[in-house]
Amino acid sequence: MSFLNYSSPYLSIVLDVLAKYLQVDISYILSALFVFMALSTTFRLSIFDTISSFFVSSIEIRMDDEVFNQVMYWISKQEFSQKASRTVAITQFRNLQWFSEAASMEEEDDGDPNEDFDTEWKKRRCRSKVNPILLTPAEGETWFWYKGRHLIRLRRFRVGRDAALPWERLTLMCFGRSNAILKELIEEAQQLYSARDGNKTVIYRPVQVGPESDWRRCGLLYPRKLESVIIPGDLKWDLLERLKQFLSQKTRLEYRQRGFPYRIGLMFFGPPGTGKTSLCFALAGELQLPIYLLSLGTSTMTDQSLVTLFNKLPKECIVLLEDVDAAGITTRRVSMAQPRDPDSPSAHAVDRAPSEKLGGITLSGLLNVIDGVSAPEGRILVMTSNHIENLDPALTRPGRIDYSIKLDYADRDIVREFFMAMYKPLDPQGEDLDHLKTLAERFADTIPNKQVTPAELQTYLLYYKDSPQLAVENAFSWPHLSFSSEDEGPRYG
Repeated sequence: MSFLNYSSPYLSIVLDVLAKYLQVDISYILSALFVFMALSTTFRLSIFDTISSFFVSSIEIRMDDEVFNQVMYWISKQEFSQKASRTVAITQFRNLQWFSEAASMEEEDDGDPNEDFDTEWKKRRCRSKVNPILLTPAEGETWFWYKGRHLIRLRRFRVGRDAALPWERLTLMCFGRSNAILKELIEEAQQLYSARDGNKTVIYRPVQVGPESDWRRCGLLYPRKLESVIIPGDLKWDLLERLKQFLSQKTRLEYRQRGFPYRIGLMFFGPPGTGKTSLCFALAGELQLPIYLLSLGTSTMTDQSLVTLFNKLPKECIVLLEDVDAAGITTRRVSMAQPRDPDSPSAHAVDRAPSEKLGGITLSGLLNVIDGVSAPEGRILVMTSNHIENLDPALTRPGRIDYSIKLDYADRDIVREFFMAMYKPLDPQGEDLDHLKTLAERFADTIPNKQVTPAELQTYLLYYKDSPQLAVENAFSWPHLSFSSEDEGPRYG
């Protein structure tokens, strides 16, 4: 009673009046009421838990798994999300960006290509100022009907209350002992998410999630056509056929039966700008495989995090290690002893320090994740290097690298093909290409053989993308393009 007197003096006066006229000690009534409420709450919770254990199925979805992205995207597209009384309006998701790529790509196709630039650009700038919004139910419980006959309870809640890094979980519940309906819902979400990606190339990069490393989507790109990558002969088509053969079920079974590790390694090497990364992206687009992009020079990367990342790779993907010679851990190890043969290549090699680890990664750690005992199978490993002569032979030996492809400066055939690829009509049927072929031959005769890269060719031809005649006439000054404020056009020198 002292607590009541302190918290509410008016209530204590009422209780004193009731006790005086009814001759009843109100404290006993209140105590009995509190005991009854506690027992009632415990009983109701016990009944609910009993009913849930026998008649309710549930699936918990954690934020550190990609299925969280898929289900959240599915939820944002459902009608109940738009009609919910309590919603969250999202323009950017801090961690996983499960919708932003799709929204931006949908906007890219809205414009009219025949509209004049000023009008079309004004519309695009107005759209870019307003971020697309998706609505999802707020934290707490939301009930909705799935396929019109299954009542689903969605519970969205945070794990911890760190405002800088919201960490969420979802729980889906339905009546019944079987969770088949919930599995069907998740599969539908996966299919919708996959359909959103279409034939685009998904890019993943490593991120640090607490104490562990994990993969996160960082891009969704339109696939690059393999025809647009100009390299000598039929090399790219032969490589594509080899990869298709490797990915076939027949090859998978043969590797398993014969005891071969089911993986393949490719090395693309050559000067910068010769199309190494472009070839990798084009192959990924043709095979509809995701690319897992890994930088060995990251300061936070260690041997253990490298093992963790490789163990989390899906069975069918492309792992791209760009510029492995620049990472500092794959350089050629130099023996302290003098070479026996003074005329051997190693006798004239540049004197380098022994391989040092950068950011905690060692050469032995890299070799173990590539083809060690616990190395994952089914993936396509692609490494690029500007100076393959600097790489340790242990990294490029057969078994770790199955195919090494050199991409060099453009010869006459590549220059001619590049010119045709740039100016040939998108629909060449019925077009007279003889004049264009003549210009391509003149252009190839003008450009010095194997002195320019495909990237330089592309930069030059894009400047004259609407005038192949001017491209040929001004090609004598190749290869260095610069601009002068005193000249009306480009200046070469």
